[in-house]
Amino acid sequence: MSWDAPRVRNSLDAPVANESPYAVIATTAPYSRADAVKLIRPRSWPRDAVRKYFRCQARREYEAAQQLAAWGIPSIPVHGWGVALAPRARYESMLLMTYQPGCQNARRYLEAQPDSVTQWRLLEAIAADVAAIYARGYHHNDCHLGNVLVDGTGNRTWIDNELRLIRNVKQLAHRFEQTLILLDRSLKQAVPAAMKQAFQARCRELLRQTQTGSR
Repeated sequence: MSWDAPRVRNSLDAPVANESPYAVIATTAPYSRADAVKLIRPRSWPRDAVRKYFRCQARREYEAAQQLAAWGIPSIPVHGWGVALAPRARYESMLLMTYQPGCQNARRYLEAQPDSVTQWRLLEAIAADVAAIYARGYHHNDCHLGNVLVDGTGNRTWIDNELRLIRNVKQLAHRFEQTLILLDRSLKQAVPAAMKQAFQARCRELLRQTQTGSR
């Protein structure tokens, strides 16, 4: 789908829900089931100006969210994507999705929990998600707790997803270990050091179990 990014941005009649250096999310848009639009800014020139015509950021996130959902991993509902045809458009692409109100990222959720049982329940679920992704031979390009939203009942939703299939076993193992480092850093001081170590160990354990079970 093609679109006029400034016109889409200006047509939104709700306040911006979230804004970062590379994206703007607003919560009202006149597009079928989608009640949020994510407008994605280019990260680098000229790479994004060329790549967007083949696999823009919104398309990659759309396909990854659908793939995660097919695997049973909770991900943000997505309904479509579009790319700006102008080479130097302010926004390179847009993602139509369902807004997730009343959520906070996983680190903040963990910090707010009064007991270790609730904290571990979420970490266990995230570890299972990570293991399921890597057991299928995929690398999640931005796998950290800031990209896991949690609602008031502890249900999680993965956002800002991007997957890449890696066929080289050694390279995939290296990427997996890098992901564990990123997850550990994103935890910061949300849980005790012993729980952080147990979380990493659980990720590795579940990956081994999942790989063995899939053979």
